Amino acid sequence: MKTVIVHDSRYGNGARVADAFRDVWEEAGDEVVVAHVSQYDPARLVGDAPDLVVVGAAVRMFSVSRASKRWMSRAARELRVRGTRVPHATTFLTHGLDLDRIVAKGDRLRRRMCTCCVATSVYPDWLSAKVTGTQGPLADGTLDRARRFAGAVREWALSDDTPGAASAVPTRRM
Repeated sequence: MKTVIVHDSRYGNGARVADAFRDVWEEAGDEVVVAHVSQYDPARLVGDAPDLVVVGAAVRMFSVSRASKRWMSRAARELRVRGTRVPHATTFLTHGLDLDRIVAKGDRLRRRMCTCCVATSVYPDWLSAKVTGTQGPLADGTLDRARRFAGAVREWALSDDTPGAASAVPTRRM
């Protein structure tokens, strides 16, 4: 499986989550590209033809980063112009908020992935990656949850019944 992971990490926390995903997938023999949203032009999605795209966004000042949302919009435009989509997608958020204050933002980011037409099928959950301060570090257990989430997403993307995603588990609530 070929995967592209983009993140909007300012202090390295989103990059650490993306690297945890990459470790799981590369261990399974997958080809993975990890890049900051400013370093991966969405037009490359067409040529790279990934099976899965992961967008990691940061919540800053109580809002999901504009850079990640813009990247998704540009990716959708590039793919639409060329009449194609990525088969599978998922999202994660890095943030310093309590889970009850972040759920709506994560759900909206996931819905944005569904509605902007980047992917044919979007994983039915997203990963919450909490940081303990403005610059981090990530909360205890976050990278372990990220690895479990990556395993579940990979299993889902490789399964034959991706629209239903029956194997999906809400790992953000663990």
